[in-house]
Amino acid sequence: QVVIVSVAGAFRKGKSFLLNFFLEYLYALNSSQQNGTPVKWLDDNTQVQGFHWRSGASRDTEGIWMWGEPILIKAASGEKLAVVLMDTQGAFDSQSTYQQCTTIFTLSTIVSSLQIYNVVDAIQEDALQNLTLFVKYGQMAMEQMKQFGTPFQTLCYCVRDFKAPQEYPFGNEGGQKYMEDVLNTYAGQPDELRLTRDLLSKSFSNLLCYLLPYPGMKVAERRSFKGDVRDIRSEFREEVRKMAESLLSPTALQPKIINGKPVTCKKLIECFKVNYSDGESASDSPLFACSLASLTDERSNEAIDDAKTVYCTEMDKAMKQRSLLSEKKLLKRHTRSEAAAMIAYDRLEKRETKLRKFGFI
Repeated sequence: QVVIVSVAGAFRKGKSFLLNFFLEYLYALNSSQQNGTPVKWLDDNTQVQGFHWRSGASRDTEGIWMWGEPILIKAASGEKLAVVLMDTQGAFDSQSTYQQCTTIFTLSTIVSSLQIYNVVDAIQEDALQNLTLFVKYGQMAMEQMKQFGTPFQTLCYCVRDFKAPQEYPFGNEGGQKYMEDVLNTYAGQPDELRLTRDLLSKSFSNLLCYLLPYPGMKVAERRSFKGDVRDIRSEFREEVRKMAESLLSPTALQPKIINGKPVTCKKLIECFKVNYSDGESASDSPLFACSLASLTDERSNEAIDDAKTVYCTEMDKAMKQRSLLSEKKLLKRHTRSEAAAMIAYDRLEKRETKLRKFGFI
């Protein structure tokens, strides 16, 4: 099973830098589990590396990048999870169209089990409005995927350089309170603002928020910074440590779910191919509509496979009898197996015509 952790947001806001802390923790956790030793990471001698990043005004990451290997973590249940970290191109720079930004954010949200939305200073209204298109996709998908729950899994706001720790303490506890206040709806609130907040809560199964302090001048303002932990403010180090250990611990990691089932590495690649190819050809329609069609086709194919398996299993049971079946008994068994296959198919609310189209009943 695969866990996909993605970071998205505006360009030049430290997304790749944040992911490298996650890398450090996951490799330390993997080593700890293999050797049976305590998790040790982020000491003064550590140099945070991994995804390419740099200071400056121009964008660094282009498109979507995945770390070169999955990191195997043993979950609290004892099952092994392959954790994949995903870095995305920063949105709303001077070189990208709004459609390109939409494509990248939507695709990363579709395939991730944990989507981290990286913002600076505060969760401002424009940040929420930029999610509107993706939330509308969620609203559409819910109608088609209601038997599987919410269309997306976890959305985590990461507020960088937060400036009001006296009112909302750094970390998750203060972050949750801050997010609740920002997303609160009330009588007399403009419909547009209320609708955005309602759709967010209905489109994600879980909403989180972490508040991080300023990492220090050596990190943010000096090109000479190479990732040495000793140069990072101790307050930031402590809070990013808590964030990584909270989000990526063996008890917190959740596999990616598609069609109500955990995703394997092979399935993840197929999902990328389906959604990316549709996004490439979607010149006249929003990506979320194309992705919805892709997921609908994927669910239909999966329902067909499940139904075919049920039919073949039932018929195999009949054919294992010592004596040959008469034509009448064989037809009766076929009818019973066909009915069982249709029940399995109808659980996913698919049309009978597609089942027959694939020629197994």
